[in-house]
Amino acid sequence: MSNHLINDTNFTQSYYMSDIQLFIMNYKPESKHMTNEDFKEYILHLKTLTNQYKPSFILDDSRKRGFILEPEMQDWVVAELVPGWINFELQKYAQVLAEDLFSNISGQQIVEVARKIPGMFETKFFDKPQDAATWFEIQVELPASVV
Repeated sequence: MSNHLINDTNFTQSYYMSDIQLFIMNYKPESKHMTNEDFKEYILHLKTLTNQYKPSFILDDSRKRGFILEPEMQDWVVAELVPGWINFELQKYAQVLAEDLFSNISGQQIVEVARKIPGMFETKFFDKPQDAATWFEIQVELPASVV
């Protein structure tokens, strides 16, 4: 099984496992130092990557995400990402909740806004990445930085 690191920045890592069509977004502890511009740049790059790979499943490992999304940014993220994900028929999106309470709440609010969009893919929150993989109904050995 290929554990392919496709993007590594100061704040995040992204993996794509082509054999099971799994895209993993992983935030580093340094993400607490992200600015709004850093985050926007990340989301635009994420949009490009996910539209390139067209995964069936996305695992958003937000446990170490320290960046707090303001309501305007939450709406912008939904508008940037969700239509493309619906278009290439993403099946399931799982978010592993942030350890930081405020980061956790802001992440959940994005998903709640997105759930109202017609044709929306399945979404669910988890405390552990492996629980999300089980929900995807795939057997996967997650990258060491995600376990």
